[in-house]
Amino acid sequence: MHKSISTTFGVVLLLGLTSCSTIRKATNSVTSGAKKLGSSAVNLVTKDDDFQYNTARFVVNVNGSERVIDIALDPEAAPNHVANFKKLINDGYYEGLAVHRAIPNFLIQTGDPRSKRADSRPVWGLGGPGYTIPSEIDLKHKTGSVAMARLGDRINPLRESNGSQFYICLKPMPSIDGKYTVFGNVVNGLDVVSMISKTSTDENDVPISTIRIVSASLIPGDTPMSSEVIAPEVSPRPEEQVSDAELEREIAESPDTADDLKSEPSNRSLFGKLLDRIW
Repeated sequence: MHKSISTTFGVVLLLGLTSCSTIRKATNSVTSGAKKLGSSAVNLVTKDDDFQYNTARFVVNVNGSERVIDIALDPEAAPNHVANFKKLINDGYYEGLAVHRAIPNFLIQTGDPRSKRADSRPVWGLGGPGYTIPSEIDLKHKTGSVAMARLGDRINPLRESNGSQFYICLKPMPSIDGKYTVFGNVVNGLDVVSMISKTSTDENDVPISTIRIVSASLIPGDTPMSSEVIAPEVSPRPEEQVSDAELEREIAESPDTADDLKSEPSNRSLFGKLLDRIW
């Protein structure tokens, strides 16, 4: 795999431009990001003492108050996902990003670099760091589970994960077990996650009052250790070659394909969605 992915393929991986021809290209190029990830692997445990910690602490600003969410990572179940997550945290990648999806009693989702810009709201949920992560599907979705989002099977048959977007479950989700990589669980702050999920949102489940990540760090914690984990030597920065306005225009021209192009779990019936809102 070449060190850089072409602009067309990179855009397809991250944002999935909406034409049918682009979707076909996406199907062939999703795997490329995974190969890029593996080819630049390093042993992070020996590289940096900070990587020995397997608890991630996120401080989020909710209606003017700072709240803490601690995530116990599981490098034994998903070593590549955990290593990548740690790398992004240590690079400060998540700081300033917004929660771009909140559904009561179901989940919240964040990690899209485009959410850093308030004027990009129409395309929040379509971004990533420029690569995918090979699936490491093992753990089930339970209350408090943390998993990586991904493009749907039609575009992404190998179920590669988005490089940075993740979601936190507020209830067991057996319907999507075996389809997404779970790599940790919330050990502190699940009440904060629940509170965020119940915030007022627009028609795209984006919180009306923006909830941002203030800081993300790795802290000591009694969680499983892995002697060998891998991740990119350098975390790619957000894709900037496609403007938000261009994305908005393409989505408007092909609205029927827009849902395929968002990295999110979506295997819920309409009845199930209504129940989430009610309960």
